[in-house]
Amino acid sequence: MKWKLMGFIGVLLLVTLTVLSLLVLQGIKDNQLRGREQSLQIQAELAGKQVRQMYITGERTAPEEFMQRRGQELAVTLDSYNLTHVLIYDRNGRRVGNSSPMEIAIDARPALEHALNGKIAYITEKNKVEYFAPLPGPEGLLGVVQLGISIQEDQEFYQYIERLFLLVGMIVTVSGLLFGYWFVARQARAIRKLMSAADQIGDGRYLQSPVLMRGDELGELGRQIYAMSGTIEQQVARLETEKRKLQEAVERLELLEQSQKQFINNFSHEFKTPVTSIKAYADLLGMYNDDPGLIREATSNMSKEAERLSGLVDQALQLSLLNNYEPFASHPEPVDLAVLLEDACGRMNGKALKFGIMMHLDLSPVRVFADRDNLLHIFINLLDNAIKYNVPQGQIRVSSALEHRQAVIRISDTGIGIAEDERERVFEPFYTVNKDRSRASGGTGLGLALVKSLVEKQNGSIRIEGDQGQGTKVTVVFPAFEQHEP
Repeated sequence: MKWKLMGFIGVLLLVTLTVLSLLVLQGIKDNQLRGREQSLQIQAELAGKQVRQMYITGERTAPEEFMQRRGQELAVTLDSYNLTHVLIYDRNGRRVGNSSPMEIAIDARPALEHALNGKIAYITEKNKVEYFAPLPGPEGLLGVVQLGISIQEDQEFYQYIERLFLLVGMIVTVSGLLFGYWFVARQARAIRKLMSAADQIGDGRYLQSPVLMRGDELGELGRQIYAMSGTIEQQVARLETEKRKLQEAVERLELLEQSQKQFINNFSHEFKTPVTSIKAYADLLGMYNDDPGLIREATSNMSKEAERLSGLVDQALQLSLLNNYEPFASHPEPVDLAVLLEDACGRMNGKALKFGIMMHLDLSPVRVFADRDNLLHIFINLLDNAIKYNVPQGQIRVSSALEHRQAVIRISDTGIGIAEDERERVFEPFYTVNKDRSRASGGTGLGLALVKSLVEKQNGSIRIEGDQGQGTKVTVVFPAFEQHEP
């Protein structure tokens, strides 16, 4: 494009200078021609007046005789008007006067005949002009005067102007091409910057500042490209955010699908175990219905398995209802956690003493805005786990405190603990750390899943700490409720 523009500028300059030079030179030539014609016309009129005056004031003779006798005198007299030479002809076309006999005569018959008919004529030859004009008399045409004038100065001036135009044209053309090259190169650099910016945007590398800081159209285009880059960057960022959200949603759906499959498998397995046990004892009772010991054992175990099956169904229903209808059943209110925890610990203290486990309370008054029944279910479930998975003669510590405008509840025990890689999985439905101990204690693996759902429904969070064999510490955090005085 740069060389195309350079060629266009060069052709434009050449055409412009050529046309301008031709017009100016033609104007000079026309002006010189008009000036010569006016000068020769004036001199011809003066010659005509002088001839008439000499003819009128002199001796009255025939026009041919007058021109024969006075022609040479008239030619010499007229030659004094800064002319190169003067020739006088009578009305028959004979030459009767010559101011410069040494001047080489030219063939002027056509022009002379034209002048004898009363018209002006002239001949241009090399650097001279021969002007033919009729000489009118009182009684008609007396003759013709031929005035010669040099046009060498005019020609030299014309040639000088021509050379000057050529020189100036060359200077202007070269200067114009140099300036044009600089200007076009500058614009080409700007366009290349814009193209590079467009390629950069296409590669995903967005602009941090405008490409061009100019006040012309290219500068405006650069600012628009910069604005477009920002818009594209924002749109791409939004698309990336939406893509990430979509990926997260897909991952959550996949996890949900896996959890659903695992839930069904675990649920089926957990249901199958007590059902199989009940069926087995029922078969034994049918076979040995006369064995009192077997009847007592079967009745006891079938009762336990039925109770476990009933609890499993109740917790599964609770978990399902919580996920689907909890917003309609929740009744949040200001709750003092110290009072609620003391109540929960009182309810679970009998079970703890059964296993020789001591509870230690360190409760500070702190209030939350939540559903009281849900909170009670959360802490009773956590205390129940702390008892079931503790060691004989173990301890449980329960504390509540206000930390950074949050209600923090900690429940720690001296039990079997939980490995680090299982701390998040214990919140999955039907997942238990120790299957044998869970069945022995009546655990279904739904308790902590239900606890986490309830905690999150109350805008709280829960985490588990403690290594395997070193006890477990559960920390529950809720936003503290602050009632402002009116």
